[in-house]
Amino acid sequence: MPTPPLPAAPAPPARGRPHRGALRLLTAVLAILLVGGCATLTEVAGLSRRISEAGYGQVQVEHRQTNGTDRLIVQAVTPTGATQVDGVDAERIASLVWNTYPRRIDELVVYVNGHTVVAAGRATLGARLGPRNPELDREPEEFGTIALVVVLVVVLGLLAAGALVITLLVLRRRRRARDRALAAPPYPPVPWYPPPTGYQAPTGYQAPPPGGPPNHPTHPQG
Repeated sequence: MPTPPLPAAPAPPARGRPHRGALRLLTAVLAILLVGGCATLTEVAGLSRRISEAGYGQVQVEHRQTNGTDRLIVQAVTPTGATQVDGVDAERIASLVWNTYPRRIDELVVYVNGHTVVAAGRATLGARLGPRNPELDREPEEFGTIALVVVLVVVLGLLAAGALVITLLVLRRRRRARDRALAAPPYPPVPWYPPPTGYQAPTGYQAPPPGGPPNHPTHPQG
């Protein structure tokens, strides 16, 4: 009895490329969340450039947001590089930050030549530097709304892309299984052997042609 063909091998598991795409989307979402919770790099770079143009070197600006409090930290070096400062340079930098930086400031810390010269809250800054333009504090709310919309769009796109990838993988696996089942070879035909020498055919039996198959009309049944 012929041996039946082996069953088709299962489809190989999907590789990790869809996971890489999902990881990239997740990284983009996290980046947007981080940008939504702090000042944009563009505004920080713009403030650093303005302080440098005012004549200070080695400028570093950092905007931290902790528990809803916006804290701006500025470091700069005077042109003379003196180790001691009288506060004039710090007041000048603080005024530049207070009047031009388009992000909310709850606390400002200014380091000049490595010394902490200004460390004040919003109320103190307003009393020392004058009232702040309210337009400079509105943009964070608008930016937060835009960032939230972008995050929602990216998350929905991530879910849709994941569902699409899973659906395509399932359909591809089913199609491969179906194609392999259709391409499986049929059972081999049963070979036909001529009668032995001296065999007497029954009366009325018509012998098949030489090499004829066993299902020839004249082949005896049973």
